[in-house]
Amino acid sequence: MIKGYCDPKFQKVYDAFSNAIESGFETGAALAIEHQGKMIINLWGGHQDANKTKAWEEDTLVNVFSVTKGVTATCISRLIDQGKLDPDKRVGHYWPEYSCNGKEDTKVSDLLCHRAAMFGFKGGIPDAHFKTGISLFNNFNRKPLTENLVYRRISRINIRLVSW
Repeated sequence: MIKGYCDPKFQKVYDAFSNAIESGFETGAALAIEHQGKMIINLWGGHQDANKTKAWEEDTLVNVFSVTKGVTATCISRLIDQGKLDPDKRVGHYWPEYSCNGKEDTKVSDLLCHRAAMFGFKGGIPDAHFKTGISLFNNFNRKPLTENLVYRRISRINIRLVSW
């Protein structure tokens, strides 16, 4: 069952969302769209778990991980275009707390290209307050540089492929 609100002008969006849940393609989901300061769609439905024992609620929290890449790329491109972000500057220029434990020379471009050796979480994902992200940021601030063996291996493979 789908709950929430959808402006009647966007019935096709409601139908697509509803079909995704009711068909079983999605276990559960939420969709909120604001346009010109007004909430035009705020829908949720389905379940939080594969066993369908807990209903999806309006305030159900989920990990989005890679879903943010497109939005992040757009925002970063705009910041670079506006001269507010320089990919060649050190991360510490913008985020001073990050510059410790061997990460002092990490450039913005290193973060963007996954070569900052800051992948994964030792001991699993930290207990974070996801509404503010504070403990998650603190985890990255304290985290020591990790040897990025995967990146080095991929680089060697790419060099071999290019030279072949």
